[in-house]
Amino acid sequence: MSPALRLLPGEGERSAGPWGRSIVLKASGRDTATHYSLLEFMAAPRAPWSTYHRHPTTEAWYVVEGELSFRLDGLILVRIGGHQTNQYGEH
Repeated sequence: MSPALRLLPGEGERSAGPWGRSIVLKASGRDTATHYSLLEFMAAPRAPWSTYHRHPTTEAWYVVEGELSFRLDGLILVRIGGHQTNQYGEH
């Protein structure tokens, strides 16, 4: 079992995301034995984030405030602040 990770807002591995936006990688597949990845990012209102993609890890998303829409296996899921989503497979 891996040791627990505790990172404050903004802490983690920074990288460039789609359209030049910043992503903070909180936990990667390397950290979780390929079970999931955890990302932190700020999304502007009504701005697109990502195009169709797939990868072998699960992504867990927690919406702190506002609303975030996901396309998952052909469905549109909307999550509001205080809700968490796990994405498996194609999205």
